[in-house]
Amino acid sequence: GQLHFLWADCSTSSTSNFRVSCPEHCCTICFEPVGFGHDSGVSTEITSQLTHDTHGVDPNGVILSKLKAEATDDGEALNDLDSFQYKSYVWLVTHSSYEGVPDLIVSQKFALATLYFALAGAGWDQNTGWLTDDDACSWFGVEDCHSGISSSLNLSENNLVGEIPLELMNMRTLKSINFAGNSLYGVIPPEIGKLNLLEIFLLDNNVLSGPFPNELGNISTLKQLTLNSNELKGTVPADVCSLPGLVELWADCLGPEVTCECCTKCFKYGEVHSIIEDPSDTNPLPDTNEPSNNEENPELKSMLITHMTGLEENPLSDTESPSYRAYLWLANSSNLNELDDFRKLRRFGLMSFYIATSPEFSWKIDSGWKTYDDECTWYGMTCDNNAVVEISLPSNRLSGTIPPEFALGGLGGKVTVLDLSENSIGGNLPSEISDFHNLSVLDLKNNAFTGVIPAELKHLTKLISLRLHSNKFEGAMPAEVCSLRDPTAGTLAELSADCDPDDPFDQVTCDAETCCTVCY
Repeated sequence: GQLHFLWADCSTSSTSNFRVSCPEHCCTICFEPVGFGHDSGVSTEITSQLTHDTHGVDPNGVILSKLKAEATDDGEALNDLDSFQYKSYVWLVTHSSYEGVPDLIVSQKFALATLYFALAGAGWDQNTGWLTDDDACSWFGVEDCHSGISSSLNLSENNLVGEIPLELMNMRTLKSINFAGNSLYGVIPPEIGKLNLLEIFLLDNNVLSGPFPNELGNISTLKQLTLNSNELKGTVPADVCSLPGLVELWADCLGPEVTCECCTKCFKYGEVHSIIEDPSDTNPLPDTNEPSNNEENPELKSMLITHMTGLEENPLSDTESPSYRAYLWLANSSNLNELDDFRKLRRFGLMSFYIATSPEFSWKIDSGWKTYDDECTWYGMTCDNNAVVEISLPSNRLSGTIPPEFALGGLGGKVTVLDLSENSIGGNLPSEISDFHNLSVLDLKNNAFTGVIPAELKHLTKLISLRLHSNKFEGAMPAEVCSLRDPTAGTLAELSADCDPDDPFDQVTCDAETCCTVCY
């Protein structure tokens, strides 16, 4: 069966005539009988009602005390037997043993269970894993876990209904929350300002009301905040506008209901917009199934093919390829005639990379990409005198593969840092990555790269740090790459790979004394 909770007046310490007899492994919690209608004057304090010694549930109320200590309401909700919080507590202590389990993991499970009860989890479109004994990191939408702690919740378009519970703020490690496209109502709790690591907060397309909380301005790490298509009214606080890293801020600021001096996109109050397509995107990627809407440009195509010689066979012949789609996007850019060949090639290389690394899902943050804005303003790009010097896109939900055309994105030879770590990029690492010949840092750790490590990396003679671990590379570390550890040939001080000889899953061989500095 699926019975999780069975409560009765079955306390063995009671002498009441109303006591129910219940086998030890049947009832999950036993209460003290208090008479018909609960009007006998006996205290309903939870800790005195639970008979932990009978069923081994939270001995001495240790977990309950910890949960109350971190509660924003001084534990009042946990004193209410009908509250979402109390239901979550009962589920928590009757499903697993938490002896020796870090408090952070216990707090996370309690917060997630409260979220489930408060937002009608039984009716979600997807709730696989929720309220099971499985690791919470295997529950649907609980993502980006490290050592059992999640840093991302993605429950968009999942039929969430209710008010955001304050217990969510117990998950202090969250960097991304996506609740867009649901039926959340009530106010945005000001306690949200306690999530001081939060980078992405997507609440668009709900029915949230009230003012914009000033406390959003306390989250100095925020990069993307979508509040449009709700019933929020008032002025977006100045503290939010002054957040140093905020690159996307959406609100219903096309009418008098919302005032915003810093929003990057404004929507009409009361209108619902798709959370997948950006309605104000003036430059969508071309649909190659409708070539009549995307004119070819023979001159541009010829120029690109000339510079793609050696990158791929029969370049731009496959109309479904990322490079062809990037070419069409560039060919139909309204400012194409304002770009010199250098800028055209660089944009083409970068857009080929963007399309190839978002085959099914868009990046977490892709502001600027796909637009006609200067590529130096695109998210993750750093320039110096219009030359790209850094491409940094860690933990940004990149997938797919790296196309060889990406090498054109580094034209000018000024890129010193390329950080694509903590993503899901797979396939072979293209040898063309060595065309970024001025790199000092190449960080590819924690992806899904396969095949051998290309010997062409030997051309990156200015490398100081090369991180290749936590991938699926195989074979020997090329001797040419190892030679970069020789002070006379290179400057490589850090080289990591999956080369632990005691790990049966590691497939890379690398001498820890003369080549790799760290083996994982």
